[in-house]
Amino acid sequence: MLSTRFSGLIGDARVITCLLVITLLQLPAFVQDGYQPTVMITGSNRGIGFEFAQQYAAKGWRVIATARRHESATDLKGLQNQHPNLSIEQLDVTNETDIRELAVKYSQHPIDVLINNAGVIGPDTTLDDDFSAEEFSATLAINSFAPLRISQAFLGSVSASRQKKIVVITSGLGSIQVAPEVPHPGPFFRPLLL
Repeated sequence: MLSTRFSGLIGDARVITCLLVITLLQLPAFVQDGYQPTVMITGSNRGIGFEFAQQYAAKGWRVIATARRHESATDLKGLQNQHPNLSIEQLDVTNETDIRELAVKYSQHPIDVLINNAGVIGPDTTLDDDFSAEEFSATLAINSFAPLRISQAFLGSVSASRQKKIVVITSGLGSIQVAPEVPHPGPFFRPLLL
């Protein structure tokens, strides 16, 4: 059963995300020979990432749940207390040292499903507003570059697994085509109202 944590999604993004979640969660818990699959989820401390961690842990998968700030991931720590097959790792997806150290730590461990979920909405800015290059760059670094870099860093572990799946989560808010149709589209893609 999917929780109500998806209530904040808008329009088509809700349907697409829910279909993706249902599809991923229908994967078998264990392969017949007792192999325990592993999933790694970035941005696991809340929202969809937390729901993935909760569902996969309940199915018996080994879950590597990442959070930018380990100390503030209280819900995730509670989930870890219920599921010893869940480990929490600190990972700032924009920090090359964090990425490299975590990739080395798991370099000898197959990761069946890598879910790039960490993301930000970014500044609430339109083209007719002032916005900083730093804010724009930070949004692109987290939402665009980080999934590529994480996928690259963990490619060996994913390749060594049985399922070999890399997933990148996004929403309609990041779509140039969908953004003008939603009530509060993502940053930098709203039409200029004259």
